[in-house]
Formats: sequence, structure tokens, C-alpha cells
Amino acid sequence: MVKAWPRVTQSVAGWYSPNSQRIYTVVDLSSMGGNTVLFHEYGHHFMFQMKSGSYPSWFVEGFAEYYAMVDIRPDRIQFGRNSPGRMNSLTMGANSWARMEDVLTWRISPSGRYPGHLYYAQAWAMTHYFMSTPERTEMLGRYLAAVARGEDSIPAMEAATGRTPEELQNDVRRYMTGTIRAYTPQIEIPIPEIEITRMTAAESALGWLELRLDTTRVIENHDEDEDLEGKSDAERTRILRDRAEAREDRRTLITSAISAAAGSLFTRWALAVTSRAVRSPGKRAAAEIA
Repeated sequence: MVKAWPRVTQSVAGWYSPNSQRIYTVVDLSSMGGNTVLFHEYGHHFMFQMKSGSYPSWFVEGFAEYYAMVDIRPDRIQFGRNSPGRMNSLTMGANSWARMEDVLTWRISPSGRYPGHLYYAQAWAMTHYFMSTPERTEMLGRYLAAVARGEDSIPAMEAATGRTPEELQNDVRRYMTGTIRAYTPQIEIPIPEIEITRMTAAESALGWLELRLDTTRVIENHDEDEDLEGKSDAERTRILRDRAEAREDRRTLITSAISAAAGSLFTRWALAVTSRAVRSPGKRAAAEIA
């Protein structure tokens, strides 16, 4: 992951990008949870193919967590399996759960009292709860339709379930103390034909450069001004130093990408990398590179 995004932090287990010229996910498959992260990101990919106007953040992540635990075998596929990591977050005590109102609006506490991983755990628990019976799935559908129409998340949930946020939280908590049942569809599983093409060394190098270009943020002058508003002198100094380093890294990356692509003229990878590199600098960096 560091090769694709040198500035990635250790808290990032992987990421999914649906907005570039090509769809991809980056995951560390050497880690024990690599497949779980991969299926989480694929859950996002599947969801974003749907035509709903929008999904609330808690369901976006809860849905991905639900399918992250999928078990795929040649003769069986199983969804909704228990997530030991998320379950561990939910069993830290009755008062450890974030408020349901905050989860429904994905308002993560800035104080750190309710850490981010807890919101993901509660989103997974809520998704599991709603997908556990046809009646609850219907409630979830009414709620999602209301949110897609522009209704606020909290009143939409109350109308769909007939439960206050506190009552719903208690319902979900009780549900999670019972047996977590997985779903095994009774279907024939086709065996897909997958063609794998080995990349040349030059294509591999260009592929990594394209990923790095995709994760390199363009920062214009007006963006920097907004970031500095209300900051202390020390914070301003740190931000300006980080921005200068990022700009230098971006300039070096773009120059390297254009140079590498020039050695493989007119190939698909070279054209893709050159196109992205030319669009990536931002006004200031473009002037400096030119």
C-alpha cells in the first residue's frame, strides 16, 4: 500500500477508488485480515452500482462490513458471518456504544470518547439486525427510500421502525447478544473463467506510477488559505511545511511518470499515465514543471 500511496497511515487497511479512469482497490493481502478488507471494498463497489440517489454513511459502511465476512468456497457461499473484531468493539460495556443519533448521522465524536472503530461496529450490527428477517429488511427498505427522497436520517428511521433511537439501540444490542446466524443461499455457483495476463516490468512500473498519481492530492493556493484559517502559528508552520513537501513530492512524481511513459510510447499504460500526469499538477505545480 505504501508503494501506491507513500503517505498512507498505518490506520488505513485498504481503499477503494470508483472515481478515476479505472476502478480499483488497494489491499495488503499479506496481512491476516487482507481478504476481509478486500471483500469490504468489493461491498462498496457492488453498492455503488445501484441507482439509489444516496445511502446514509452508516449503511454504506455497515453493508460493506456485512459482506466483508463472506465465505466463498467452490460449492458454497455464505454471507452475514460473525465478525470477531467488530463484536469485540461491541462488548466493551453497556455504556461504550455511541449514541444511535450520532451513528445514524455518522457524527463521530471529536473528543475521542467514541472511537471511529465503534461506529463501524455499530453500523455492522445495525445492518445485520435489519437483514436478519424479512420484516426488518422491509423496514430498512422504507428507511433507505425516505433518506433517498431527502428526509433526515433520524426521523426517517423512527417512521420506518416505529422505534426511537434509544429503543432501536436497545433492540440492536439485544440482538447482538444472541446467535449470529449466517445466510447460505441454496444456489448453483458458476465457476468463472478468469484470464490473467502477466505485466512486463515496464508496465508494472507504469501501473504503480498511475496509482500514485491517483492518490496524490492537488492543493491550490485557495485550498491552503482555507486550511490556515483559525490556526495557531505553530500549526500554520507545520501545515505550510507539509504542503511544501507534498508539492515537491508531486512535482517529482509527475516528472518521473512522464519520463517513464516516454519510454513506452503509444502503449495503453503509457497513454493512461501521461494523461493523468498532465492533469495532475494544479496551476502552481504545472507552471513549475513547465
